[in-house]
Amino acid sequence: MLTDFQFSIGNGQLFRVPIDVAVAANGDVVVADVGASQLLAFTKEGAPKWTFGSSGNERGQFARVTQVAVLETGEVAASDERRQRVVFLSRDGKLLREPHLPFALGRVDGLVGMGGGRIGLAARTRWEGRDAHRTSVHVFSPSLEHLFSFGPVPRVEDPDLLLSWGVGSLRRAPEHGGVILGLKIPYDVWTYSVEGRPLNHIQVPLGREYTADDVWTVERTGHGRVSRRLSSRPVPIPAGAGRIVGGAMLSQRSVQSTGERYWDILDTTGRILQSEAVPSDWIYPSAVADDGATLVVIGEKGGDPAVIVVRVRQVISDRRDEL
Repeated sequence: MLTDFQFSIGNGQLFRVPIDVAVAANGDVVVADVGASQLLAFTKEGAPKWTFGSSGNERGQFARVTQVAVLETGEVAASDERRQRVVFLSRDGKLLREPHLPFALGRVDGLVGMGGGRIGLAARTRWEGRDAHRTSVHVFSPSLEHLFSFGPVPRVEDPDLLLSWGVGSLRRAPEHGGVILGLKIPYDVWTYSVEGRPLNHIQVPLGREYTADDVWTVERTGHGRVSRRLSSRPVPIPAGAGRIVGGAMLSQRSVQSTGERYWDILDTTGRILQSEAVPSDWIYPSAVADDGATLVVIGEKGGDPAVIVVRVRQVISDRRDEL
C-alpha cells in the first residue's frame, strides 16, 4: 500500500457533501461542504475549531461553495461558484470580505494561494480579455482584480463543455511556492511558478486519443442546457495531483466506463512507477500537506461522509534521479 490510515474526521452526521479540503501550514484542516453550504475547520488531530456559513444569498452565506484554500497569510479563501465570488475568512473563521469576480467562470476545479494574498482559480471562462478564454488558471489580487492567466485547457471540440465539466485540479507546489495543474484530458500534469512560468510537464501515455467530447456532453433543450456524462469509453480521468515524499508525483485516475479508481506514482517522464486501486470508500484525494507525507482524502466511514487523513509511504524508484 502507498498509504497508512491514520484517522477520520466526521464519523456520524458532521458532513453532508464534503467537496474540497485544504491543509494549513500548522496542519489544521479546512473542509468545504457543498451540501451544508459551510466551511468547517479542525486541528491536525481532528478536533473541531470553527464552522462558518449557511445556505443563501446574503452576506456570510454560500449559494454553492466548491473549493477552499488556506493562504500563506493564514486567511481562508473559498469559492462561491453560483454567486461568482470568493469569500475570505480570518484564520479563526471570521468573515473578512466577499468580493465578486470581474468575469464569469464555469465550474471551479481548484483554488490556491499564489503569494502576496493573490489567489489562483482553475476554471473555463468565455471572457476573451488577456486571452483568459484560452487558459485554465486565472490569478487575482486580494481584491479580485484579474492579474493574468496561464495553462492549457483540456483537449475539446466544443469549448463550452468545459463550463460544466471543468478543466482540472490545481494544487500548491510547496517546494517552490508555485502550483500543479492536473489537466483532465489528456493525462498531463503541469508545474508552474507563481508567475505562471512552466517548470515541468509530465505526459502520461494513457488515453491520449480521447477528448473531453468523449466524456461529457451538453444538450440544448427548450429549457436551457443539460449536461450529462458519457460512460461507454474507458477514458482515464485524472482527479488531482500533488508532490509526495521522495519528490514523486501522486495522481488519482478514474476510468470513465467502469468507475474504477487508481493512485498513480509518476516520474518526470510520465512513467507510472507504481499504481494501486483506491479503497472503495476513499472517493478522491483533496489535499497533500506541505511535507508531502500527509494526504487528506474525501470519502466515507461507516456509510457516512468523512474526511480521512492518511500517511504516505516513501516511494522507492530505480530512477530516483528523475523524480
